[in-house]
Amino acid sequence: MRPVVRGRPLVGVAFLVLAPLLLAACSSSTTRLPDESAASALPDGQVSGVLRLTGGPAGTADSTAAGEVFAYHDADLRGEPVVSGKAGPDGRFHLQVPAGRYYLAGTSPEFSIDPTPAKPPCRAAAVVEVAGGGTVTADVVCARR
Repeated sequence: MRPVVRGRPLVGVAFLVLAPLLLAACSSSTTRLPDESAASALPDGQVSGVLRLTGGPAGTADSTAAGEVFAYHDADLRGEPVVSGKAGPDGRFHLQVPAGRYYLAGTSPEFSIDPTPAKPPCRAAAVVEVAGGGTVTADVVCARR
């Protein structure tokens, strides 16, 4: 006599449980990457530019500034930056980033706002689209009043 589970032979129940697992294991070995994983398979790109101080009272000249530049995925600069890098005394910076869309922001000790904002106060004029292996140029501007 065969073992029975609620009116069904135990062999039938085992088949119903194991069949989907076997089918999944035997399916195609080709793995599809989700969109984010596919993008991460591309070579990194670069963003180069200058951190600039602009505007200010009459007679104030625009200049470059040392500081730090950040690349975010979010236009509102929420969360942690994807990467950050230093801008030298001449204001030049270079960021190595995965291919994708970035919003650049920055800070400089030569540009201060009181009280200090929670987000970097200096911004690039537009979103930056970086292709794998490519280089994009974008300046980050600290607008003095």
